[in-house]
Amino acid sequence: SYTLTLTYHETNVDQSDDMNKNIEAKVNIIDSEENYRKINVYGNTLLKYQDGETEVSRDKPGIIKSLGTKVSDTSDANYGKYKVNISTIGKNLANFKIFNGKNNLTVSDNGVVKMPLVTSGNGYYATSVKLKDLCPTLKVGDVVVLSFTSNTDTNKFIYLGTSKILWRVDKSITITENDLNSYIVLYGNRYESNDTVQKTISNFQIEYGEKSTSYEKYTENKDFTIYLNEPLRCIGNTCDYIDLMNNKVVRNIKEYTFTGEENFNLFTNTNNFFTTNLEDAKYESNISCVSNMYNCNNSGSGTSYTTGMWFQSVQDYKRLYIADSNYTAAATFKNSIKTLYENNNPLIVDYILKTPNDSETINFVNYKLLSNKTLEVSDGELSSSKIEME
Repeated sequence: SYTLTLTYHETNVDQSDDMNKNIEAKVNIIDSEENYRKINVYGNTLLKYQDGETEVSRDKPGIIKSLGTKVSDTSDANYGKYKVNISTIGKNLANFKIFNGKNNLTVSDNGVVKMPLVTSGNGYYATSVKLKDLCPTLKVGDVVVLSFTSNTDTNKFIYLGTSKILWRVDKSITITENDLNSYIVLYGNRYESNDTVQKTISNFQIEYGEKSTSYEKYTENKDFTIYLNEPLRCIGNTCDYIDLMNNKVVRNIKEYTFTGEENFNLFTNTNNFFTTNLEDAKYESNISCVSNMYNCNNSGSGTSYTTGMWFQSVQDYKRLYIADSNYTAAATFKNSIKTLYENNNPLIVDYILKTPNDSETINFVNYKLLSNKTLEVSDGELSSSKIEME
């Protein structure tokens, strides 16, 4: 249903002539790209330490992992790019069509299930499928709720497992491994000798959450792959993200690889602070960086830290500090960085950009298929990243 509200904007004039008049309008309800919600898929960065380590160092460097798997197959047209896999899951997790034809049950395209008609004695029927087959996307720990309607007692039909534990409408459960391998059983019997009503179930739905919502027809899951020039990164709450509505990538994080050609300076009055300027870095208090060889501290005040790496705002540029007591001169420190680079083990730092960059575009023509769906993003090495839908 739609509500149309008419408002007079010229409230400073006499509108007496409009009293008792009819207002007619033709309203078109159209399908439009602009009416779909904005969907953003955000980056996810972690620093992988060596086994048993909780810090990184020049001797024990870590690996910075961000959302996106690099294509290493040289024969692939997307060689060198980073792929992000997106899967869509409809609200209704239950593919009820799997019951069609089992023990003479029939399931229509709109989800109405007709039970076999028991015409004599106290006959009964029961048919079942494993929960993991009915809902292939369910995982251990998911909280789901069941809903359906029927033309008879709704509490006489749905059982979970061989022990016939009744799964009532609007009763949420937390999925266990045993649940996934248990059977959803449609069960009924002829209670009286004159019971000749063919029982039906409709609007069968299993969905995430504790309370059921309006019925939605089951849709097949779809998988999509997006290829990016760089992975999606994240530092704290600041992340790169894919703006799927506008088909572009918004970069808030930059990864810088040191070559040893940078202009390092020895900080005055100390023998272990080395500084260089990264002009495009953003400075805010309590913002950390991510590095594979130095522990990143929150932004300090120049000399407030004695170990690790941090940024400081100096006039109109951003100064990066690196504290390393193994070196006493800028030239030797610089040469050590150059040696790391030449040995294919460079010093790397991820930091927040002063100005976001949205120059990278993608061609994702199936955006409409994502609307009103549950999305999952997988990488192979990282867990799902944050997905924002407005």
